[in-house]
Amino acid sequence: MPSLSRQLDKRELLSPTIWRDDLYLSEGFSLGFDLQIDGVMVFSHALGDAPAYDRWFFVWWPAFEKIWPASEATLDHQNPAIKPPQEPKAKRGRRAEHDWTAIRADIVRRHWRDGKFIKPKKSEFGLAIELCDLAGRKHPEGKEPPLSEMRRLIADVLAVLKMAQEDLFQASLKADQK
Repeated sequence: MPSLSRQLDKRELLSPTIWRDDLYLSEGFSLGFDLQIDGVMVFSHALGDAPAYDRWFFVWWPAFEKIWPASEATLDHQNPAIKPPQEPKAKRGRRAEHDWTAIRADIVRRHWRDGKFIKPKKSEFGLAIELCDLAGRKHPEGKEPPLSEMRRLIADVLAVLKMAQEDLFQASLKADQK
C-alpha cells in the first residue's frame, strides 16, 4: 500500500515489505479499561503488536479503499482522522478573462528548444503586442489583456527560462568534471 511514515524529525516512504513484515492495520480495537475505539489504527509486530504511536501514517486512499471499502455505514463521522475524500472546492474569486496558462505555454514554445533558451526575435514590447492581439482574437468578445500585464508575464517567463538554461549549463559542467 503506497504510504508515508512521519515522525517529528523525519519522513519515510514505506515499502510493501514493511507492511508485510512489521506493520498492520486493525479496525475497531480495544485499548483496555473498557475503552473501545471505532476506526483504523496501525500496529507493529516489532513493538510487540502494540499501536505505533510514535509516528503518523499517511496512506494512498484508493489503495486503502481496496482493503476497507468506504461506505456510509462503516465510516466513523465523529472521528476527524477517518473520513472519505472530499471533492475539491471550486476556485473562488473572479474568473480569469484570458487563458494565461496557454499564453505562458506559447511563450515557452517560442523561446525554449532542445533544452536551450532562444532569444526573442522581437523586443519584449513587440512580443507583448503580438500576444495581446492573439489573446484578443481568442477572447469571445475580442477583448485584449492589458499590455502591462502581458509585458510582466513575458518578463517573468523569459527570466525563468534563462535560469533554467543556466541550471542545465551548471549541471552539465558538474557532470563533465566527474
